[in-house]
Amino acid sequence: MCVKAKKQRTGIAKKLLRELDSHLKKNNVTSSYLLTRKGSPAELFYINSGYLLSESIGLYFNRSKSL
Repeated sequence: MCVKAKKQRTGIAKKLLRELDSHLKKNNVTSSYLLTRKGSPAELFYINSGYLLSESIGLYFNRSKSL
């Protein structure tokens, strides 16, 4: 989920997240995971929306030129 910079801080992301949460609950999904850059405005948005930093999931990547 991304919101254009010009449209941020207008409530769009909050509405989208609310709709997502509602859809997940209706379908008996008990947890969800989000990816965002550390220190970004989105990180604070998700924290303020009740999401917690996972202690059980790590994100790994390979920047090798051979890939």
